[in-house]
Amino acid sequence: RKVFTYDASSHGESDHSRASSFHNNLKDLYTFMDRMHIKDSFMVGHSYGGSTAISAA
Repeated sequence: RKVFTYDASSHGESDHSRASSFHNNLKDLYTFMDRMHIKDSFMVGHSYGGSTAISAA
């Protein structure tokens, strides 16, 4: 199994040029999964990341 992490827009070491929003963060997650060819996954998130993981489910 592989473990991946990512920084959503305006979080961590990501590009801070785009406004952070729930919609943008969810879009970032889908884009990341698509580019990494991730079709099925188990997600773990804390606080705001937990809300993103639940919405992606």
